[in-house]
Amino acid sequence: MRLRRAAVAIPAAAALTGLAAACGSGSGTTGSASGVPAQLTVWRMGSSTPAQVSWMNGVTSQFHRSYPAYAKTKVKVVWIPWGNRSTDWTTAFSSGKNGPDITELGNTDTPAQAHLGMLTNIAPEVHSWAPSSDMVKGMLANDTVGSAVYAVPWFGGVRGIWYRRDQFAKAGITSPPASWAQLVADAKLLMKKYPGTYGLGAPSNYTNGIVSFIWGAGGQVAVNQGGKAPRRRCGVPAPRTSLPKPAKRPRGRQ
Repeated sequence: MRLRRAAVAIPAAAALTGLAAACGSGSGTTGSASGVPAQLTVWRMGSSTPAQVSWMNGVTSQFHRSYPAYAKTKVKVVWIPWGNRSTDWTTAFSSGKNGPDITELGNTDTPAQAHLGMLTNIAPEVHSWAPSSDMVKGMLANDTVGSAVYAVPWFGGVRGIWYRRDQFAKAGITSPPASWAQLVADAKLLMKKYPGTYGLGAPSNYTNGIVSFIWGAGGQVAVNQGGKAPRRRCGVPAPRTSLPKPAKRPRGRQ
């Protein structure tokens, strides 16, 4: 069995075919003279919980319905622990055995794996795929290097906010914020009620936790340019989300 460079898995089953046709079948055999693969191997990250397995079965069924030419193509889903992904990709690519045709990637994985030559440039397929117009451009940009596209968004969204009902009640807040303006207003009320604390805890050393807020506010993450900080500040636009600094260090409240 021969491994070919893999493209990332995508959110809609309809798009699976375009990527599969571009990458070929690294783990299966060609099913007909038309080049339709007998099998496609998909690597999903995480644990094979019943809910995830059921969801992937639905994706496979939708794929077969949407593309009758691939109705007989078997979709083999392999579950890879997130912590093992880099080692497993490297092992499969180096040995040429047991690799995926399609793989899920983390949003920080795509540029590195593309640089190592593990991913196929799927720009023509993505640009000619009708649903691509609905993709979030900022998310697709993360999978683009120059004119080459190595992956497409799988999912994305703002993280949930944990809050204390008792502190909300004491600050006169009756419901969770539903907009940026409400988030800022509520945070200021909490800071007023609990002097010396932050109204919103968003640790800057936890990328996944803070970057959703940055993107959601229309900002971008600063890029290191030759070891120098960028001249203009990147991040959440200050007028929309800025909060006054506490007078002293926080006491652990959020």
